[in-house]
Amino acid sequence: MELEGRLTAFPLPEVLQFLAHGKMTGILSVSSGESEVRLEIRDGKIVNSSTMDRPNKVGEMLARRGVVPRSQIEEALEAQHADQKGRLIGQILVERGRISEEQLRNTIQLQVEEDIWGLFGWRDGEFKFEHGDPSQLRPAIAEIEIGPLLLEDSQRWDEWKIIVKTVPDNSAVFGVAPPSVADRKPLALQEQEWEVLRRLNGRLNVGSIIASTGFSTFETYRILNTLVSAGLAARRAAEEGGPTAAPAGEALQAERADEAGAHGPEAALDAVESGSAPARLWRVGGFLGRRWGESEKEEKAAVSPKGPEAGFVTPVGLCGACLNDLMDALGANPAFAFGERDRNLLGDLWWPIVNSCPKADLLAVRGNHLDVEQFEAFAAMADKEETIQGCYEDAMEALGRLFSRLCALASQRLGGRNAQRLFASARDAWPPGVPLRFHKSFQLSAFMAKAMA
Repeated sequence: MELEGRLTAFPLPEVLQFLAHGKMTGILSVSSGESEVRLEIRDGKIVNSSTMDRPNKVGEMLARRGVVPRSQIEEALEAQHADQKGRLIGQILVERGRISEEQLRNTIQLQVEEDIWGLFGWRDGEFKFEHGDPSQLRPAIAEIEIGPLLLEDSQRWDEWKIIVKTVPDNSAVFGVAPPSVADRKPLALQEQEWEVLRRLNGRLNVGSIIASTGFSTFETYRILNTLVSAGLAARRAAEEGGPTAAPAGEALQAERADEAGAHGPEAALDAVESGSAPARLWRVGGFLGRRWGESEKEEKAAVSPKGPEAGFVTPVGLCGACLNDLMDALGANPAFAFGERDRNLLGDLWWPIVNSCPKADLLAVRGNHLDVEQFEAFAAMADKEETIQGCYEDAMEALGRLFSRLCALASQRLGGRNAQRLFASARDAWPPGVPLRFHKSFQLSAFMAKAMA
């Protein structure tokens, strides 16, 4: 049996409900524009999704949800590449004791549910259900009851239709809209509302907020709608939400900086981890503000060394310096030609990356250079590597992707060999042995070789 039509006539929830009531088995294909998702359904339950087919999708979502550190994902990927048995990365992590089977199963199921919720936002498109034999379906990676997914009663679905008028999709960007000083009073927010509010830096999109909090799509959308209705948040226009935009919460953050800083760096670091209300408000906008008692000049000197001898706090600073040297070399190369279209080249490359690595939001693009000062200042306050490990891993992952995309672009414009020589020159300007306070064994040459592969 085949069933097909347009989503404007038959919304996806109604199609899924029909398949669930009939306990049907087969593949439901949903498309909108160039996007297509296939849901495998067995006896009226969703058991697989094509959204999970992307290489390392499981590893990426485990890292983004904070279930497993990126360093352990990298180790599992290396083992997977060397494995002759074709084991999946989730299986390797379970075998190594990094996660339990229940954690893996729950994370996958939550991710599939999130992907399906993303489909509910498609206003136009087509669907087609093809009945099939259960033996033709792949092994189940989840078993999702459609009934609860479709909001057991209509009230939640009615609420969803109202919410999407304010929060249309995962690409929307919101910033903090602080009240005037005259109107300011203590905010009576729930824990989850604080978690969302402090991520509204005018740069991270809704999808990235969902990934970094681990909240469900519905819950995140509901909280954003509540914050907007309360006048605490506002949607940013596409041109405002770009990499060069100022953080929407900067004014509110500045007013709270003295209050948080009065207790010193150690207390502030503890507050960042514990998430106390004043600290969370201080972090609104995603930035840490100026360091305590230091002038801007002193801070810049502390985190922006002039050459290899001065060293860096972390490899993030070293990679940032190398990247900026590379951008200068590209800008000076007539064949690469920084024209009007490249006015925000680095920002255009960086913006999608930081949405996938939300803990890297302490890095910022200024013109066509990457500013790592805030990250290095944050790291300088830490007493050990573990304190900043999560932020460090996201920052290094984001930098690797940025180098990779820049290398691909340079190869297109300059040719592969010329691009390789230019990247090698930027790398060699920072020889082995550059002093690092943390991650002292880091090798820039290995990092760039992997990014350029």
